Amino acid sequence: GMYAFFRVAGQDDSLAFAKRLVVEHGLGLAPGVAFGAAGEGWLRWCFASREPQRLVLGAERLRRALRL
Repeated sequence: GMYAFFRVAGQDDSLAFAKRLVVEHGLGLAPGVAFGAAGEGWLRWCFASREPQRLVLGAERLRRALRL
């Protein structure tokens, strides 16, 4: 798989933020804290797909979500 592990400014609870992304934007990103305490405040996005349009849709949803 292909992954991006990135920090989201202003987000101190990666689990709560990841849950909000699912409910509000239909995105399933892993909270950084799932990879250990040092991952708090980070998210991991798997962007592997056989369908390029799904990647485009996911990137657009993520862009909109991060503008909040």
